[in-house]
Amino acid sequence: MFTRESITADVQNAVKIQLEKNGFLLDIKNEYNKYIKYYDWGHDYCFLPHVRFQSEHILFSLTVHRRIDFIEKIWQEWSNLVNVNIEDPNEITTLYITEKNAYPEIVNEIYYDGCGSFIFEISEKGLNSIEQIIHNIFNDRIILKLQELRDLVSVDKIINSELDSPQNVNEIFNVDGGFMFKRMIFAKITGNFIYEDICNLYKSRFNKIDEIAKTPGKEYFLNYPMVFEKVYERLKNIDPLENSILSDKTI
Repeated sequence: MFTRESITADVQNAVKIQLEKNGFLLDIKNEYNKYIKYYDWGHDYCFLPHVRFQSEHILFSLTVHRRIDFIEKIWQEWSNLVNVNIEDPNEITTLYITEKNAYPEIVNEIYYDGCGSFIFEISEKGLNSIEQIIHNIFNDRIILKLQELRDLVSVDKIINSELDSPQNVNEIFNVDGGFMFKRMIFAKITGNFIYEDICNLYKSRFNKIDEIAKTPGKEYFLNYPMVFEKVYERLKNIDPLENSILSDKTI
């Protein structure tokens, strides 16, 4: 007899096993089943999934968040001015890896709902397949994607291969009020030759801000030029990294 409690426990345990196998530890300061892995440059973290129930199926998602401290600290003190309303700016994350952006072909798998979630039938056969699938996706896709994105040049290519960022960039980045600053930071620290062009592009758009800020709820747009200048000034003192690959050593 399946119950919601037993199914949820089985799903979360399958994820927990893979997290612990890959060096993630339960964050004892967090009450929401958060597993975290610390590095000298920041951390990766993942919450055990929330299982959603339909009449005959369950759905859940997997997301690993990554925070690179030295990137976020360049701009985060002004985050509230550009409507990034996170209580503790040190909780701002840099990018995230999901089952889909780690494995785009998952859209063709029967265990994917096409909209961003795993889907399994509530039956002995369906539920028994979860553990192996989670094992494969986590180890053969998500972990490999996390390793790939330790190379900050690879990350820069995702968001700065063109003057305007690619349309699908929000599959890995939150395209929120801080995104333009992250583009600037990645371009500068990786030595991207279009860094100044990116900055000039944003400056050229500031003449439209007064009109945008007239829309109720968008008054914060008036803060962008000021925050831009502060970030741009700070980046003048930051040279491109000699080694753009993040260490894999944990602390």
